[in-house]
Amino acid sequence: MKAGSSWAWASAPFTRWRGLLRLLIKALAFFVALNLAFALLNPLPALGRLTLYNGLVPGRERLPYGESPAAWNLTLDNLNAMFASQRLSQPKAADEFRVIIIGDSSVWGTLLENTETLAGLLNAQGLSLEGKTARFYNAGYPPMSATKDLLLLDQALAY
Repeated sequence: MKAGSSWAWASAPFTRWRGLLRLLIKALAFFVALNLAFALLNPLPALGRLTLYNGLVPGRERLPYGESPAAWNLTLDNLNAMFASQRLSQPKAADEFRVIIIGDSSVWGTLLENTETLAGLLNAQGLSLEGKTARFYNAGYPPMSATKDLLLLDQALAY
């Protein structure tokens, strides 16, 4: 058939649509494959442990909490990420006895500086137990919830 015939002109849009359809099918297959791989590998716990804290910058004295953008943090629902940013995740010294304090905003220290919180005041006392330096860690988190406290306790037992 000649290039100028009506059949060649009519088949050009079909060829374009066929190419677009193939591209959409490939993109959908790639999307499904990535989602299946993500579901099977479950990388979120490992990704939650990646942090600049306790490495390039000092670890936090408290778990990250903030409801305003000026707080420079997010309210997180990933306990691995929350604990990875805290000083508690640093390796334990041989002469250290760790005490983890769990509670709500009264423990976390809403409107208080780190040194004014319960953990900060106890650390300032320089207490020791059985010849080891007692180091108190603030694992409080503001919302009042027994379920939240149990989740924090379970996570803190690893430290």
